[in-house]
Amino acid sequence: MRLNPSRSLGVSRIAARIGAFIFLGLTSLAPASAFFRQHPPETLAESRIASAVIAARDDGERRALVTAQPQLINLRFRHALAMQVLRLQMKGDHQRVLATLGFARQLAEERKDKGWVAMTLIDSVGSYNLSGNALKALAEFRKVPPPEDLAHDRQALARSTCAKTI
Repeated sequence: MRLNPSRSLGVSRIAARIGAFIFLGLTSLAPASAFFRQHPPETLAESRIASAVIAARDDGERRALVTAQPQLINLRFRHALAMQVLRLQMKGDHQRVLATLGFARQLAEERKDKGWVAMTLIDSVGSYNLSGNALKALAEFRKVPPPEDLAHDRQALARSTCAKTI
């Protein structure tokens, strides 16, 4: 089977754009709110739940953790989970990252939280790209909602805007 050079060049361009998107997406995490500077996620109960969700073996265990303490599934949990997922991505544990993000996306959709859905999609794009699956990364990238749908969620809006401008 012979590869079409123009087609492979297109995938390379897509991978480069997604790589730039990941860089900008990660830099949008840098400006933390005053609350998170005063109370690092590692000290919060939400961070402990996020760690347990990541460590869980399957979605059943993750669901049990979340339903046991629903009051802790809030913005701080979302932030703690995003930071821990980022650490796992940098370590190269993409299978665990994608499983966690899949569950987080289900949770976000159940809660009708468009911002969180967008953030899980953006993080999935990064993980697929870092694991070498540019086509799956592109498919996830196309699911990210437009920035105008996220006007109510500043963190998701910043990451989505970075994604859509690349």
